[in-house]
Amino acid sequence: MSSEISTPDSRPSFYSSFRNWLSLIGLAIMLGSLFSFLLLFLLDSMGRSSNPYVGVLTYLIAPMFLMGGLGLALLGGFLRHRKFIKTHGSVPLKIDLSRRTDRRIMLIFVPSAIFFLLVSAVGVYH
Repeated sequence: MSSEISTPDSRPSFYSSFRNWLSLIGLAIMLGSLFSFLLLFLLDSMGRSSNPYVGVLTYLIAPMFLMGGLGLALLGGFLRHRKFIKTHGSVPLKIDLSRRTDRRIMLIFVPSAIFFLLVSAVGVYH
């Protein structure tokens, strides 16, 4: 699980920052809560009668676990990146949409953010 980079000029990949136990636990919590959220959302939207407890679980508890898992994953990535900077020096952040990987990340992030906002709006309206 350890792939240390030996040259100071090279930059670690995005995924190598998340190769630690804290990030993996956070990602597992995120996946579980996302599955729970989708299941509860379907149950709430297709149910014949509304149950307030399903709404509380769907729109309050599941997103809290999702954000907690995201926080753990980001904390693990931050700590790993900070360790890399201490040993190899600073690496500048470059976002260049002419690169294919940056465009792919943008094409995944923007629709996901829009979907999350729409689902949150439905949850607030309910």
